[in-house]
Amino acid sequence: MITLSKVITSLSIYDQSVEVPSHLFNSGSRKIGTERSRHHAVRQAIAMMRSHFQNPLTLQEIADSAQLSPFHFNRVFRSITGIPPSVYLAALRIEQAKKLLMKTDLSVTCICFDVGYNSLGTFTTRFTQFVGATPTQLRQISQDKGLHSLLQDWELLKDSLALLGQRLEKSTIEGKISVSQPFEGLIFIGVFTDPIPQGPPVSCTVLTEPGDYYLTSIPEGKYYLFAAALPRTDDFIGMLEARSSLRCTAQQPLSLQHEGTRKSIDLVLKPMHWTDAPILIALPWLLISRFAKFSQVPSGYQEVAAVGKNSYGW
Repeated sequence: MITLSKVITSLSIYDQSVEVPSHLFNSGSRKIGTERSRHHAVRQAIAMMRSHFQNPLTLQEIADSAQLSPFHFNRVFRSITGIPPSVYLAALRIEQAKKLLMKTDLSVTCICFDVGYNSLGTFTTRFTQFVGATPTQLRQISQDKGLHSLLQDWELLKDSLALLGQRLEKSTIEGKISVSQPFEGLIFIGVFTDPIPQGPPVSCTVLTEPGDYYLTSIPEGKYYLFAAALPRTDDFIGMLEARSSLRCTAQQPLSLQHEGTRKSIDLVLKPMHWTDAPILIALPWLLISRFAKFSQVPSGYQEVAAVGKNSYGW
């Protein structure tokens, strides 16, 4: 029989073990502890995927690690990370594939199976979709001596990007980008059609310091604004790996409904959050494409632009 004293005792124990934020008492709020348990479940699932991405994981297996039903887990995961678990898993696999392509002599076929794919065609399609280059192209880019020279003269790179970054046409999206900590390096800003940045952006720019940015020639549609910062380095391979600790994704998709629509959006780069998927797009692609698309390339980067145009179609 449940007595009043037992109820009071259990409530006292609960009150001591859980710190309840005051906002959870607001009308319409979720049950106490629900958000905490949801985040814990997603953490468990991400840890499981990181440890076993090379295995043929099913949604059921990933959901089991989070102790949720597949249907409920899929909704919870997407609400917290912004993407489905299947896309997150694919991102982890492609991240490892990038490393193996640049740092080993393994064949593309071997890498395909090593990272959990059982179809070379599916792997190549997925890789190209995420990275913006085929597996073979990424390996060629990583070995191209001409492209390695891109980062050798930092002052020339800064001056050249400043020249190319001048607003020569009316911008569609503009704003200021700031950094939450001291930073020196390259800041990539792009507009994509998917929540996770993948493939060629609809529009992009590259900055060498925080400040004003402009994105032009964006047609009508629904887009996601993304920014990432890579610390100053002369390591071209490191840049291809995109080991970024600072990033920013606009919380809501952008809707451009009419030609000539302009939006002003300020961005703040912050340390990577545990829910963030790996950056897969080959960020130097954005940098090289900036030079390849201009007819008057700054002195010192004509060879880089020629490589981008002739070898990779940029």
